[in-house]
Amino acid sequence: MLPVLLTEPVSYSKRRRYAEVMLGPERWHQPTLEDIKQKLKKIRNDSLAHIDTLVTELTASLVAYPQVKVTFARDAEQALETIRGIARGARIAINKSTVISNELMPALVASAHSIIDSYYDEFEPFDNKSSEYWQLPMMTFESRSQSFERPVDLTALRSGSIQKNGTKDFIGLLGINAISAEEGAVIMLQHMSNISKIFEQAKNLILVVGLDKIVKSLDDAIFQTKCMAIFGSEVLPLTFGDKTKQVSSIDDLPFEMSPEQTSSIIHLILLDNGRSQILENKYRELLACIDCQACTKGCPSSQFFADGTRLSPRQYIYFFITGRNSSLDLCLQCKTCEANCPLDIDLPSMILDAKAEFTSRTRHSLTNTLIANAETLQSTGSSAAWLTNVILNNRILRRVAEKVLDISRERQLPRVHYHTFNRWFTSRVRKS
Repeated sequence: MLPVLLTEPVSYSKRRRYAEVMLGPERWHQPTLEDIKQKLKKIRNDSLAHIDTLVTELTASLVAYPQVKVTFARDAEQALETIRGIARGARIAINKSTVISNELMPALVASAHSIIDSYYDEFEPFDNKSSEYWQLPMMTFESRSQSFERPVDLTALRSGSIQKNGTKDFIGLLGINAISAEEGAVIMLQHMSNISKIFEQAKNLILVVGLDKIVKSLDDAIFQTKCMAIFGSEVLPLTFGDKTKQVSSIDDLPFEMSPEQTSSIIHLILLDNGRSQILENKYRELLACIDCQACTKGCPSSQFFADGTRLSPRQYIYFFITGRNSSLDLCLQCKTCEANCPLDIDLPSMILDAKAEFTSRTRHSLTNTLIANAETLQSTGSSAAWLTNVILNNRILRRVAEKVLDISRERQLPRVHYHTFNRWFTSRVRKS
């Protein structure tokens, strides 16, 4: 059976580790934050440098598992065709994975599939109060790095559950955090219990992994996945939406599919979706990202990057480069994303390069032209300052400007004065 392992932070692990220190302190070595960052950088750099070789090696490794059906998807649409063919209108339960939520979910919802967002099954209805980074809880590096046990074997759990209970009538669609090329082993990170529930109870399973998440060995895959929690758990509350009553929940579904009706096939989709293109250009470093979302912490604009969902700065530029986002104007170049990234990915410079590249081959919008020439406009308007101020503060005209130029009518515009510094200085020179 395909090895599918689940790693998750647990509260008792830290206590057990302290007990080990007391029993044998000479055996204890706790890596520092810098140690972890350097090891993670090496894994990611090696993966990107040998991505074609790793894909070939992974494909060869998966031959040993006849129950695994591998599909290579050039883009999201090809992946969705595969998913639709397997689901055939059935309900689809998803995990809180970037590749699912941001790359596949919008099209799934648009095609009227019934989606169960299993992550929120764990919570009672609530309003998320953590909308800004300063509201986040403080978590020490030690508390995050010491909270992992050995990964759980999900394949064994599924086999036992099927024999005992059968399965439920839904499709499990799970994004993978890492997969090892040598063993073909899948690693996923779980904060609650939703992933294990989906894996055990779904009548059909579809696993999706981006090509950039293929690493050399099982140890590398486990380490990379743990790093997602180490660097991303603190910012996790920012990714929550308000929890309302679910229309459907995994827990509400009965075990009605017998073991004979349950598919023994695990569908694995290797998703490119622009990654090969990025690998060959100057934005290659984007693919080093492990999707920990740490770059979201401190970003003042991330909650406005997309309608209805918060995107990380990394996702913001990734979607722009791959043609799914039309603008990068909301980035303020504050550079907090680079400061918080464990891999030191220079996202601000990439955003500037992408904007410059885009504007060099397209016409400037009227709004950008006006803003870029604000000094000229102020100078021209000062000749009839009183009339300019009346126009700038007219409510009707401000509403029109908001619709046409996308400049908010709430924005307080600077007043224009006839007696400018230049006029004052020129008049003084003439008098002298």
